[in-house]
Amino acid sequence: MKAEPSNTSSAQGSPRISARRLLAARALRRTWAVCAAVAAGAAGLAWNIEMIVFVLWLAVLAVLSWIDLRTLRLPKAVVNPATLISLGALAGLSQRNGDLRRFGIAAAVGAGCYLFFAALHFVKPHDLGFGDVRLAGLNGLFLGWLGPLTALGALVLGSAGASVAALGMLALRKPARRTLAFGPFLAAGAAMAVFFHPDAPVHLLAAPLPAALPPLPAALPPPAA
Repeated sequence: MKAEPSNTSSAQGSPRISARRLLAARALRRTWAVCAAVAAGAAGLAWNIEMIVFVLWLAVLAVLSWIDLRTLRLPKAVVNPATLISLGALAGLSQRNGDLRRFGIAAAVGAGCYLFFAALHFVKPHDLGFGDVRLAGLNGLFLGWLGPLTALGALVLGSAGASVAALGMLALRKPARRTLAFGPFLAAGAAMAVFFHPDAPVHLLAAPLPAALPPLPAALPPPAA
């Protein structure tokens, strides 16, 4: 927003800018505090690097969803560092496992999600903020780590949830464009896709069922005399 020459406008604009900066600083501190706490707990339970990386990403999604619901903003002070750290973590994990191809797929899916949402943003900038574009790129890294179809499923889930919420707000005659935060739906769709993916390090699926029932005995034992 451009500053007006009058002193009144400047006086009114300064508190708003200061409040936004203060909120962003608090959000950044809370994000990394949550990440540090979750990382310590995960490391204490099991030294599984992949699981820790995914849990930290889910913690960031939870914090970003909370911020977006309150302010309708996804601060780049949180999303950008999280994306860079995630790139480095997944690259190191691929190197450790000797599977750089998996990191290449994850990076390609992340870039594809970013470009797809960027195109949607430039077509309808009032309906999709650029914070959602950055978040889509971050989610694409982890979803692409599990496979491109996982990213597609997460997008379908998030979009379906946002559509249902928008229809509900329209039924209540509320302006969904100004009050509906899309970030939490992107986060929820990504989390659901991961939780129900059998190869994810944090999936919630139960132990797989046996492929077949144990064979029945060939014949019944003879009756006792």
